[in-house]
Amino acid sequence: MALTKADMRNLVLRYLAKLPEGQTANAHDASVTEDAIDRCQSWLEADEIAYWESSAIPDGVANAYRNYVAAEVAHEFLPPSQADPYSARRPQALRDLRRFVSKPDADTCALYY
Repeated sequence: MALTKADMRNLVLRYLAKLPEGQTANAHDASVTEDAIDRCQSWLEADEIAYWESSAIPDGVANAYRNYVAAEVAHEFLPPSQADPYSARRPQALRDLRRFVSKPDADTCALYY
């Protein structure tokens, strides 16, 4: 089952310890996080990594996508000393996202210009 943007928002906020389980996000936290999801989604689509809509994020990329978005918003919510470990996970999250969409053992079409 795919995750919606609201599901991803809540995952990110819980990951950053900004949203206790069973609670709803306040308007500011929700807005900042959803804006970050939109920015990340746009960048991933432009880089041809994301082939899904932000309203239907595949389960297979949920953790990597969460880590990627959390790296984007960590400095908005946390002091630098606490946000830095989240930001440091961005490269690994990007590698995991690329690994999910890559096709091992597939033919590659070479284009020459």
